[in-house]
Amino acid sequence: MLRHDVFVSGATAGDNVMRGQRSVYNRALRQFPDLPLNPVGNVNMSGMHRREVDANPDKLH
Repeated sequence: MLRHDVFVSGATAGDNVMRGQRSVYNRALRQFPDLPLNPVGNVNMSGMHRREVDANPDKLH
């Protein structure tokens, strides 16, 4: 879930929308197996990158 006070770039917002769409469609495919393949599978997402966090206990003061 996105917070309103966090800036999200257009690429990241688009990725989030496609991930949500993919999840909903995959759930529908389980219930209705005659549906065509998930259309989001053909989308190239920009990819979100994880932040690197130094979790060294000495630096967590």
